[in-house]
Amino acid sequence: MGKSITLRALREREDAQVPPRLGVRIVAVFVLIQLLFLAILLLLYPTTARAAPVKGEVAISTKEGYARLVFTLAEETDAEVRLSNGILIIAFKQAVDVSVDRIPLAAVSYVGAARRDPDGGAVRLALNRKVTVNSMAAGEKLFVDLLPEGWTGLPPGLPQEVVEELAKRAREAEKKVRQRMATAQQRALPPVRVRVGVQPTFTRYTFALPALVAVSTERADDRMTFTFEAPLKFDLSDAQAALPPMVASIEPQAGADTMAVRFEFIGKTDVRTFREDNTYVIDVMPIAPRGEASAELDKSDPSAIKAALNEPRTAPAQAAALPPEKAQALPVVKAPETDKPAAAPAGVVASKGPEQRMPLPEPSEPPATIPAREAEDVKPAFADPAAPVVVDVRRQGEALRLTFPFVVPTPAAVFRRADAIWLVFDSQAPIDINKITAQSGRSIRNATVTRSRQGQVIQLKLDKPKLASIGAEGLTWTVVVGDMMLEPTQPLSVVRVAQGGGRASATIPFDAPSQLHRLSDADIGDTLLVVTALGPARGFLKPQEFVEFSALVSTHGVVIQPRADDVVADVTNDKVVVTRPGGLTLSDASTRAAAGQPRASDVARQAKAPGLFVLDPQTWGFDREGNFRERQEQLVAAAASADESQRTGARLNLARFYMARELVTEAKGVLDATALDENAVTEGSALLLRAVSNVMLGRGADAMKDLSHASLGNRSDTTLWRALALAQQGK
Repeated sequence: MGKSITLRALREREDAQVPPRLGVRIVAVFVLIQLLFLAILLLLYPTTARAAPVKGEVAISTKEGYARLVFTLAEETDAEVRLSNGILIIAFKQAVDVSVDRIPLAAVSYVGAARRDPDGGAVRLALNRKVTVNSMAAGEKLFVDLLPEGWTGLPPGLPQEVVEELAKRAREAEKKVRQRMATAQQRALPPVRVRVGVQPTFTRYTFALPALVAVSTERADDRMTFTFEAPLKFDLSDAQAALPPMVASIEPQAGADTMAVRFEFIGKTDVRTFREDNTYVIDVMPIAPRGEASAELDKSDPSAIKAALNEPRTAPAQAAALPPEKAQALPVVKAPETDKPAAAPAGVVASKGPEQRMPLPEPSEPPATIPAREAEDVKPAFADPAAPVVVDVRRQGEALRLTFPFVVPTPAAVFRRADAIWLVFDSQAPIDINKITAQSGRSIRNATVTRSRQGQVIQLKLDKPKLASIGAEGLTWTVVVGDMMLEPTQPLSVVRVAQGGGRASATIPFDAPSQLHRLSDADIGDTLLVVTALGPARGFLKPQEFVEFSALVSTHGVVIQPRADDVVADVTNDKVVVTRPGGLTLSDASTRAAAGQPRASDVARQAKAPGLFVLDPQTWGFDREGNFRERQEQLVAAAASADESQRTGARLNLARFYMARELVTEAKGVLDATALDENAVTEGSALLLRAVSNVMLGRGADAMKDLSHASLGNRSDTTLWRALALAQQGK
């Protein structure tokens, strides 16, 4: 009995110890099952631990005597191509998903079998013949060429479209790099704070630039944009906080390598700019209505523009052009204490208060007007002819005004070829052109000066072809590049002179010519004979073409382009003679006159009578570059108010303006109304202009109706337009 009790106690003790041991075993078995489950998942889905394969496709071509495989992948992937025992292995750095089943079918004579490795890391091809392998990578494309045995010459190259695509990508990448560099440079530069000075008659904006930066302007009717050729940052908070009544807004416009500031104007405004070291100053002033003292300049009237350009600078204008700190430093003159204010002497700026300020003249400008009582005591200073001539550069709207202040009479010649303007001066004094490149902005890309015989040649490279005019005031030459004209060029003509023995020469009447320069044009590769002279401006309004030479269009002077090596030009007191040792080959002047070519006397007479030339190059350029609205209003008003004798000419000028602006339909409407006048039909210009408008509209049959009129039978330019009209009809 006691033994059974002892055994029972032992079993109860063992039963009490079983649960802890069983719990530990259950936990261990559960952990083991989880590890086995993860191992099975890794074995069943091995690719889940890698990146997704790159999608792609392969194209096969065997047209050029070799097999080309082009692998196109979704992204750029490096690859290695090797050949081992007839097996071509294309190993990719990243797994690819490319179907290779079509390769053996498309290239049967080269590939026997193809497969992709299970992991997508390589493509293996079993080859049927001996080949030479050439591979090229181009972005996302891989070109693999299988060249047959015996292939000679260079391996095939990349297709042209692939090369162009790579070049385009390279340019875009380079552009992005430049933009990032410009952005980084712009962030590194401190912002330029634009100071504002408000005066009674104008508002001044001062840009204190960190260096000498070129500035170009673009003017529209109600806005003006200043482009600074550097990635600058401007702080326009002061300028935008207090806008004057004539300015609507001032906004910056960042470019790739530039920074522009655009001014939006209200009403008529005038903008003047100047530099002082690295400071660029913009003055904005309102223009008073017509009838007041400050009337607006009529840009469509060449005579008004000439008068404005030649107008002497007065003391108030000099005071307005000075910076504020210099204007405050002007000497103070007490006004006389009288009941009636006395008239201010010349050169004194009147003010409303009890004081008057007399401005100090600028170093580059002529001194202020001297009172008559002191003029007798002033003696002119001696001018050194060998002193350097510093070219003064000023902007007037879109035009650029270059002033050459010579101290002795200096003959000159000015002409344009393509996008370059040539200035030839008979001066030994050095000409300083540093201001031309520094202050012209983007209008003049480059300026050079070279020696030629007893003179100097200045060549100006423009951003685009522009008009050029020249004027002389005393000893100073002024050249305007743009849509303004100082004075019209007086036309020259060529006279044929027959000599004994069948020899002939060409004579150009030209009063007081100076020197003959022989210039070489490196851009075109020819030689020019240029004759200079003093003013006024005289030149050829249109080119004169001959067999051995041509007379080019010139603003001032004579420019001969020889077509034969032995063509020479002789300069006398009143003419320029062009000839050859054996004489020139020229047609008979009388024959040409009978065929409709005007003689030299006819050309001179027509030049004095406006409207006889159907299309004049200078008028065409002026109409095309001038202000459209102002020019249209002027011509319409002139045509409406003209009397019966001048009505036809005014209407023809309006039609030429519309044609220069490519408004051919409007021009034809004006010409249709003009052709109803019998006098206009008899003179012939209205019919010829209407024929020209029909040719420009593509109506050759309608143009032939006007060109067949009897009044146009003796005109030389009718033949050209008749040929164009017939060509439009396929004849």
